[in-house]
Amino acid sequence: MKLELRLQSWGLAVLLVLVLRLPPEVDAVCEVGWTEFDHNCYNYVSTKATFPEAMGLCIREGYDLLEINSASEASFIQKFVKANNSTSAWIGVNDLVVEGQWVSSSELTPLKYNNWGPNQPDNYENEEDCAEFYPNLDWNDYSCRKRNDFICEGHELEY
Repeated sequence: MKLELRLQSWGLAVLLVLVLRLPPEVDAVCEVGWTEFDHNCYNYVSTKATFPEAMGLCIREGYDLLEINSASEASFIQKFVKANNSTSAWIGVNDLVVEGQWVSSSELTPLKYNNWGPNQPDNYENEEDCAEFYPNLDWNDYSCRKRNDFICEGHELEY
Protein backbone atom coordinates (compact mmCIF):
# COMPACT_ATOMS: atom_id res chain seq x y z
CA MET A 1 0.00 0.00 0.00
CA LYS A 2 2.89 2.38 0.80
CA LEU A 3 4.45 1.63 -2.61
CA GLU A 4 1.14 2.31 -4.35
CA LEU A 5 0.76 5.64 -2.52
CA ARG A 6 4.32 6.65 -3.43
CA LEU A 7 3.72 5.82 -7.13
CA GLN A 8 0.55 7.87 -7.13
CA SER A 9 2.36 10.75 -5.41
CA TRP A 10 5.28 10.46 -7.84
CA GLY A 11 2.86 10.45 -10.83
CA LEU A 12 1.09 13.50 -9.44
CA ALA A 13 4.43 15.28 -8.95
CA VAL A 14 5.47 14.55 -12.57
CA LEU A 15 2.11 15.78 -13.86
CA LEU A 16 2.45 18.96 -11.79
CA VAL A 17 5.98 19.60 -13.13
CA LEU A 18 4.79 19.09 -16.72
CA VAL A 19 1.87 21.47 -16.25
CA LEU A 20 4.08 24.11 -14.67
CA ARG A 21 6.60 23.85 -17.52
CA LEU A 22 3.99 24.43 -20.24
CA PRO A 23 4.16 27.97 -21.60
CA PRO A 24 1.26 30.11 -20.41
CA GLU A 25 -1.37 30.84 -23.00
CA VAL A 26 -1.09 34.30 -24.44
CA ASP A 27 -4.26 36.33 -24.29
CA ALA A 28 -4.93 37.98 -27.62
CA VAL A 29 -7.60 40.58 -28.17
CA CYS A 30 -8.59 43.31 -30.58
CA GLU A 31 -8.47 47.01 -29.88
CA VAL A 32 -11.63 48.58 -28.50
CA GLY A 33 -14.13 49.09 -31.31
CA TRP A 34 -12.63 46.35 -33.48
CA THR A 35 -14.24 42.96 -34.17
CA GLU A 36 -12.39 39.62 -33.92
CA PHE A 37 -12.73 36.71 -36.33
CA ASP A 38 -10.32 33.79 -36.67
CA HIS A 39 -7.40 35.57 -34.93
CA ASN A 40 -7.75 38.73 -36.98
CA CYS A 41 -9.25 42.08 -36.03
CA TYR A 42 -11.52 44.14 -38.28
CA ASN A 43 -12.62 47.76 -38.20
CA TYR A 44 -15.40 48.97 -40.47
CA VAL A 45 -14.85 52.56 -41.62
CA SER A 46 -17.97 54.22 -42.99
CA THR A 47 -16.13 57.39 -44.00
CA LYS A 48 -16.07 57.30 -47.79
CA ALA A 49 -12.57 57.25 -49.25
CA THR A 50 -10.85 56.51 -52.55
CA PHE A 51 -8.95 53.22 -52.70
CA PRO A 52 -5.53 54.88 -52.15
CA GLU A 53 -6.93 56.94 -49.25
CA ALA A 54 -8.45 53.84 -47.65
CA MET A 55 -5.17 51.92 -47.96
CA GLY A 56 -3.25 54.86 -46.52
CA LEU A 57 -5.61 55.28 -43.57
CA CYS A 58 -5.37 51.58 -42.67
CA ILE A 59 -1.57 51.55 -43.03
CA ARG A 60 -1.20 54.73 -40.98
CA GLU A 61 -2.95 52.92 -38.10
CA GLY A 62 -0.68 49.87 -38.52
CA TYR A 63 -3.17 47.68 -40.38
CA ASP A 64 -3.95 46.59 -43.94
CA LEU A 65 -6.95 47.16 -46.14
CA LEU A 66 -9.05 43.99 -45.84
CA GLU A 67 -7.87 41.00 -47.86
CA ILE A 68 -10.36 38.13 -47.91
CA ASN A 69 -8.55 34.78 -47.91
CA SER A 70 -11.34 32.21 -47.50
CA ALA A 71 -15.04 31.56 -47.91
CA SER A 72 -15.50 31.59 -44.13
CA GLU A 73 -13.85 35.00 -43.87
CA ALA A 74 -16.07 36.22 -46.73
CA SER A 75 -19.18 35.05 -44.82
CA PHE A 76 -18.01 36.91 -41.73
CA ILE A 77 -17.34 40.06 -43.78
CA GLN A 78 -20.79 39.75 -45.38
CA LYS A 79 -22.42 39.98 -41.95
CA PHE A 80 -20.04 42.77 -40.97
CA VAL A 81 -20.93 44.84 -44.07
CA LYS A 82 -24.66 44.23 -43.65
CA ALA A 83 -24.48 45.19 -39.95
CA ASN A 84 -23.05 48.54 -41.05
CA ASN A 85 -25.87 49.06 -43.58
CA SER A 86 -23.43 49.33 -46.46
CA THR A 87 -23.93 48.48 -50.11
CA SER A 88 -20.20 47.90 -50.74
CA ALA A 89 -16.72 48.30 -49.26
CA TRP A 90 -13.17 48.41 -50.62
CA ILE A 91 -11.08 45.27 -50.22
CA GLY A 92 -7.30 45.11 -50.57
CA VAL A 93 -7.21 43.71 -54.10
CA ASN A 94 -6.09 45.47 -57.28
CA ASP A 95 -4.60 45.04 -60.75
CA LEU A 96 -2.81 48.39 -60.83
CA VAL A 97 0.59 46.92 -61.74
CA VAL A 98 -0.48 44.61 -64.58
CA GLU A 99 -3.99 44.82 -66.03
CA GLY A 100 -5.88 41.59 -65.38
CA GLN A 101 -3.41 40.26 -62.79
CA TRP A 102 -5.28 40.76 -59.53
CA VAL A 103 -3.08 40.76 -56.44
CA SER A 104 -3.31 41.43 -52.72
CA SER A 105 -2.61 45.09 -52.08
CA SER A 106 -0.38 44.55 -49.04
CA GLU A 107 2.12 42.15 -50.61
CA LEU A 108 1.36 42.29 -54.34
CA THR A 109 1.03 38.49 -54.37
CA PRO A 110 -1.52 36.42 -56.31
CA LEU A 111 -4.88 36.06 -54.60
CA LYS A 112 -5.42 33.08 -52.28
CA TYR A 113 -9.18 33.41 -52.71
CA ASN A 114 -11.58 35.37 -54.88
CA ASN A 115 -15.29 35.57 -55.52
CA TRP A 116 -15.84 37.78 -58.53
CA GLY A 117 -19.46 38.47 -59.42
CA PRO A 118 -20.90 37.42 -62.79
CA ASN A 119 -18.89 38.90 -65.69
CA GLN A 120 -16.39 40.45 -63.29
CA PRO A 121 -13.81 41.78 -63.36
CA ASP A 122 -14.71 43.66 -66.53
CA ASN A 123 -12.52 46.79 -66.38
CA TYR A 124 -15.50 48.94 -67.40
CA GLU A 125 -14.39 51.95 -69.46
CA ASN A 126 -10.81 50.75 -69.01
CA GLU A 127 -10.53 52.33 -65.55
CA GLU A 128 -11.50 49.70 -62.94
CA ASP A 129 -8.38 48.51 -61.16
CA CYS A 130 -9.54 48.15 -57.53
CA ALA A 131 -11.94 45.70 -55.92
CA GLU A 132 -15.02 46.20 -53.81
CA PHE A 133 -17.07 43.69 -51.83
CA TYR A 134 -20.86 43.48 -52.03
CA PRO A 135 -23.05 42.12 -49.21
CA ASN A 136 -24.13 39.25 -51.50
CA LEU A 137 -20.46 38.04 -51.29
CA ASP A 138 -19.63 39.09 -54.87
CA TRP A 139 -16.55 41.10 -55.75
CA ASN A 140 -16.60 43.84 -58.36
CA ASP A 141 -13.81 45.79 -60.01
CA TYR A 142 -14.33 49.51 -59.56
CA SER A 143 -12.55 52.77 -60.28
CA CYS A 144 -9.95 53.43 -57.58
CA ARG A 145 -10.90 57.12 -57.68
CA LYS A 146 -14.48 56.47 -56.54
CA ARG A 147 -15.32 56.79 -52.85
CA ASN A 148 -16.37 53.79 -50.81
CA ASP A 149 -16.58 52.48 -47.25
CA PHE A 150 -13.68 50.22 -46.28
CA ILE A 151 -12.48 47.71 -43.70
CA CYS A 152 -9.08 47.64 -42.06
CA GLU A 153 -7.69 44.27 -40.94
CA GLY A 154 -4.90 43.28 -38.60
CA HIS A 155 -3.77 40.61 -36.19
CA GLU A 156 -4.88 40.40 -32.58
CA LEU A 157 -2.84 42.20 -29.96
CA GLU A 158 -0.97 39.90 -27.58
CA TYR A 159 -0.78 40.51 -23.85
